[in-house]
Amino acid sequence: MTVCRQHWSLLRDVEIVMVNGLAPWGNSHFIPRGPMREPLSALGRADIVVIHNADMASEMQLKAIRSAIEDNNATCSVFYSRLAPSHFFEIGPLKIARLDFSDHHFFSAHDLEKIQETARNLMDEHSKDTIVLVTEKDYDRDPEALKTLDANVWVLSSSLQIMHHSKQGEDEFMRKVNEIITVTWCAKSHAADRATGC
Repeated sequence: MTVCRQHWSLLRDVEIVMVNGLAPWGNSHFIPRGPMREPLSALGRADIVVIHNADMASEMQLKAIRSAIEDNNATCSVFYSRLAPSHFFEIGPLKIARLDFSDHHFFSAHDLEKIQETARNLMDEHSKDTIVLVTEKDYDRDPEALKTLDANVWVLSSSLQIMHHSKQGEDEFMRKVNEIITVTWCAKSHAADRATGC
């Protein structure tokens, strides 16, 4: 349920878990059979849970997710956010050819040929410049490979937008993060003072 598998070696003060409001637990299988990295009981370590794509989920879906979170951790704060690159496919009169790749995918020469061919076909069909859209994460994985394409490559930069819901919004989210960091740092500082005899 974390974005980086190697998170065990990272020092962190705040545990923020991101849950997809449209497919919260995927197929409920762990990697490699599914998207989950940890069992739901790991939510017990979370300080904050952010349900993204909440604007696209039904109230019933959100209640089911909250219920699962509460069953595994009754003490964390839950926030809702909008975070969905799929909105680009809903913006109107564009000709779109969609090529999907799995998460953490490295583009092979064959993939790049397929992207280039699709872009060329769109350009030939519509006599318009072609734009290839990729996520920041995918671009950063291998920017040099994507620069070889004979098309404009645009990088989708997303930001987390906390939605106001149940008296909790972005201000409350930031207040909660600051509160957790302050408590953690004070505890660390106090422990360091005791260790040095101060």
